[in-house]
Amino acid sequence: MNIRSSRALIVLVFLILIVHIPISTSAQTTSNGVTAATNKLTYKSGEKVVINGTVEKIVEGAPVTILIRNPIQNVYNVGQVDLFDNVFIHDLVISDASKPGIYTVEIKHGTQSAKLQFIVSEGLVQTILIGTSGIKVRGSEMGLIKYKDVQVSTQDKSITIELDITTISDNPIMQEFEIPKKVIDAPGQSLIVEVNGVVLNCSETETNTARILNCLISPYATVMKITGTSVIPEFGPTAVAILMASMIVAILYARIKLRKSYY
Repeated sequence: MNIRSSRALIVLVFLILIVHIPISTSAQTTSNGVTAATNKLTYKSGEKVVINGTVEKIVEGAPVTILIRNPIQNVYNVGQVDLFDNVFIHDLVISDASKPGIYTVEIKHGTQSAKLQFIVSEGLVQTILIGTSGIKVRGSEMGLIKYKDVQVSTQDKSITIELDITTISDNPIMQEFEIPKKVIDAPGQSLIVEVNGVVLNCSETETNTARILNCLISPYATVMKITGTSVIPEFGPTAVAILMASMIVAILYARIKLRKSYY
């Protein structure tokens, strides 16, 4: 199969996928020479929006411009993407600070244009504070779990978190944990997550600065432990208070001793 045939096959498969995307699960539009769709209709923070489509007429040297506005019509994202034959694709990740509501996508290529919309749901994000950093937690049922006291063990290279779960369901609760590598890491290995002493089978992806784990948490969980090979030093509020008190005592002692030397 030559390069031209391969490209034609890729475009054909792409068009078939666009045609068969259900309207209930994605946003679609065909207008003024541009056909486009999103991979979903509704998103929450941390999820990736993928916008793809085709143009009828290719304008040589001109990219496809994609402008996204938030619910109050401020510019949220701008992209310029090249065409592969007559196909384009653009993606972005919904940030934690994104306003919930309807987002408008404006697509242009030469004089051709189209608009479509997608929805961002209310952000369900909480942060487990650890030192000056923290673990971000996302989940559609996140409100059922409260993450309370945190203990850091430099000896075990672990972080232990007390859980408070309020639910009338016996089903596990899916949670996504975005864990900064500066908090806890295990280069070349996976982090170990235990709930009530049982190791969980979490899916894990990795970026340059964080590990992202998706775990099913038991509705009867009371404690979660994350173990790696390196962990942030234990230097919590109690340690800071003790250090400050020690410094104050040392300064007062030095002043008293200095005054006595004058007499």
